[in-house]
Amino acid sequence: MTHGLVVAGEISGDRMAAPVLEEMRRRWPDLRWYGAGGERLARAGLEVRHPVDGLAVTGVTEALRRVPTAAALLVDLAAQILRRRPRLALLVDYPGVNLRLAAICRAAGVPVLYLGAPQRWAWLGFRARALARQVNRLAVTLPFEEQWFRRRGVAATFVGHPLLDLFRPLSREDARRRLGSAGAVVALLPGSRENEIHRHLPLLVKAASLLPDLTPVLALPPGGAGRIVEQLAPADLPRVDTPLALGAADVALCASGSATLELALAGVPGVVCYRLSPLTYAIARRLVSTRWIGLPNLVLGREVLPELLQDEMTPTALAREARRLLEPAAREAVRRGLEQVVTRLGRPGVAARVADLAGELLGVPCLGEATPRR
Repeated sequence: MTHGLVVAGEISGDRMAAPVLEEMRRRWPDLRWYGAGGERLARAGLEVRHPVDGLAVTGVTEALRRVPTAAALLVDLAAQILRRRPRLALLVDYPGVNLRLAAICRAAGVPVLYLGAPQRWAWLGFRARALARQVNRLAVTLPFEEQWFRRRGVAATFVGHPLLDLFRPLSREDARRRLGSAGAVVALLPGSRENEIHRHLPLLVKAASLLPDLTPVLALPPGGAGRIVEQLAPADLPRVDTPLALGAADVALCASGSATLELALAGVPGVVCYRLSPLTYAIARRLVSTRWIGLPNLVLGREVLPELLQDEMTPTALAREARRLLEPAAREAVRRGLEQVVTRLGRPGVAARVADLAGELLGVPCLGEATPRR
C-alpha cells in the first residue's frame, strides 16, 4: 500500500488542509494518508494518529507544557515515516513540530510540500534560509511571502489564501434576522487556542459592556476550544458562528490571526488585539521585526485596522477604538482598505493549486494553474 503523510497541529491548519486532502484523494485514490489533524481532516479521509486538540498554543511558557505531547508526536511520526515511506509529506503550518518533521522526511528521501509559511519574516528572518534544505516546495498564502522566501533560496509559490474558499459571511439582512437585532452589533472574536481565549475573552466582554448601545455577539471558536468559552462567557452573551457574527457586525474586537482576514472578507472594521505571557512578550519584542501583527495591515504594508497589544489591550482602549471605527469617515476609510486586502489575497481554488504542487512532487502532470492571478 502506498502512503502519504499530512500533519496539521492546529484547528486552522486542519481547516486549511482538509480541502487539499479531498482534492489529492480525488486525483490519486490509491494513496492512503495518515498523520495528525482534526475533525475536518478525518472526514476528508486522514488516518488521524494524533488529534489536534491540546497541541496548539502560543507563547514560550505555554509551549513548554506541551513539549511531552509534541515529542511523542515527533517520535511516532518519525517511526511511521521510516516504516511506511510515504510518497509525499504535506506539512501545514505548525512550525515547532513540522520543521523538524520536514528534516526527517528529507533525510528519508520523502518530498515535502509545506503549506502556510512559517512566519519567519516576523521572527529572525535569517532562519528562513534553512527552509531551502528542509522543504521541496513552500505554498504561501500571503502575497508578499513568495518574493520574501524566494530571495532567501526557498522554492515558494503563492497559491492564494484558503479563506477565499472557506469563509462566506451571511448577508447583513439574513444575519440580523437570525440574530433578532435591529441595532448596532459588536462581534467578539477572542481567538481559537485555549490560552488565547483565557487571556482575551474577559477583556473583550468588559469592553463590550462599555459600549451599551451596541449588541455584543460572541463568535464561537471551532473545535474543542468552545468548552473554554462556555466557562468564561456570561450566560446571556449570544454565541453564534463567525459567518453570522461578522454578517451582522458593525464593528469587531478581534484577536490577531486568520480571523482578521475574515474581517476583511466580511468588510467589517475591527480592532486587532493580542496578549502574550510577560516572558513571551519580552522575547517577542527583541525578535519580531514587523511593525504590525494584524494580517490585513501586513498585506497592505500600512495600518488599516488599529492594533492594541499587551498592556495597551485594555477594555477602555478597546471600546474607544471600536467607537472611533463607527464614525462614518473612519468606517469608510477602513472599508476601502479591507477591499484592497481582499484583492491581494488571490482568487478561489486554492486547494486545487496546492494539489498541483503536490502532483509536481509526486511526478504526475498538473491539472491546473499553480499560481493565482493577482
